[in-house]
Amino acid sequence: MKNTFLCAALVVLLCGLAVGQVHETVLWTFGGPPNDGAEPLANLVSDASGNLYGTTYQGGNATAAVCSGTGCGTVFELSPGPHGEWTETILYDFCTAYSNGQCTDGAFPLAGLVLDQSGSLYGTTTAGGSEPCALQSTGCGIVFELSPPNSGGTWTESVMHDFCSDDVNLVCLDGAEPVGQLTFDAGGNLYGTASAGGSENVGVVFELSLNAGLWMQTVLYNFCSAGDGIICPDGEYPEAGITFDQSGNIYGTTEQGGGTKPNGGGTVYKLTPGSGGWTESVLLYSRPPYPGGRSPVGTVSFDELGNIYSTANSGGPAGWGSVFRLSPNGRASYFLLDGDDGFYPVAGVLVDSKRHAIYGTTQGSDQRGTVFQMKSLTQEEVLIGFCPQHPCTNGAQPSASLIEDKDGNLYGTTKYGGNESLCQGSGCGVVFEVTP
Repeated sequence: MKNTFLCAALVVLLCGLAVGQVHETVLWTFGGPPNDGAEPLANLVSDASGNLYGTTYQGGNATAAVCSGTGCGTVFELSPGPHGEWTETILYDFCTAYSNGQCTDGAFPLAGLVLDQSGSLYGTTTAGGSEPCALQSTGCGIVFELSPPNSGGTWTESVMHDFCSDDVNLVCLDGAEPVGQLTFDAGGNLYGTASAGGSENVGVVFELSLNAGLWMQTVLYNFCSAGDGIICPDGEYPEAGITFDQSGNIYGTTEQGGGTKPNGGGTVYKLTPGSGGWTESVLLYSRPPYPGGRSPVGTVSFDELGNIYSTANSGGPAGWGSVFRLSPNGRASYFLLDGDDGFYPVAGVLVDSKRHAIYGTTQGSDQRGTVFQMKSLTQEEVLIGFCPQHPCTNGAQPSASLIEDKDGNLYGTTKYGGNESLCQGSGCGVVFEVTP
């Protein structure tokens, strides 16, 4: 399915830190089911030709009852044209394989995609799969691969793993409900997190590796395995995917847990490989009254000095979250959001070593949100304010991190906005470009 959309919105805002002006261009406005996706919640990925790939949480032409008329999500491609126009192709509609009340091909993807060298796409869905699931009747999610056609034709989906395929006493030991993006290592193995399941039912870190032509899943770490189910000093509920350092260690965040008291506000963790398996250490945790923020749900990023960056969704004096940096010596620094500069970030940040800046998004409330730039943790500039007035044609409520092309242009998605006559008056979301 292909559609073409000329750039419909060009928003120009003055930017005190950047040279010249900041431009926002809406590349695509989603139309919702049955012919298009809706609610893009994940970051994009690009190929060498500049095509953009992503997922939408809803939309598509699936008609199964579980999709409730909203669709069960899509995988899409946006291709640039010679005159500034972008063409969208729906590569896959989830829940087009439906059996015994379950979307065996997956449903409701929340995570972004990764590309391999052959052009195949890999991702996860939060629901669906062929395995029964105590957590939700529609399945506990899958890992999938989408393979491009040889010449013409359609993309082919294959399910690499059904979560809750290792079920003991209604506990999905292999994990459940993955919401974070996958990551390849140098050997072609895939790594990710599941936000639920595991031996303590609060999430896992897992690996998928090829063995005799089949993908085999291994749980690398069960969160709260260092706790008692009430207090989880090692973290619980990982919402983001993982990040490797140059030594092969794994880093990530958990939404909750940390410390030795209840009501942990989340962690930054490290997994170190060894002959006996992977060892976890908590690098940063938050507990009441959460002065530096709580609930980190984004991925972590590194700069060239080895500092770790991410965001906290809430907490801080105003309760609106923070951007934080964790140095190799363990010192944490915070930029506390105050509302005027955005609030409630749910994604990690993009570290731009050429500009010596970091870029990120805040979700905001009332369907707004921002794109921001920081030259340091004491200096923040709002580059784009979404939905300055209704209708929100330039998008509203960005929920994903940004990606960057070779020219330094930034790309992202918003959950709502666009054509507000669609998707119950909220708009079905947009894909946007920002030129700092």
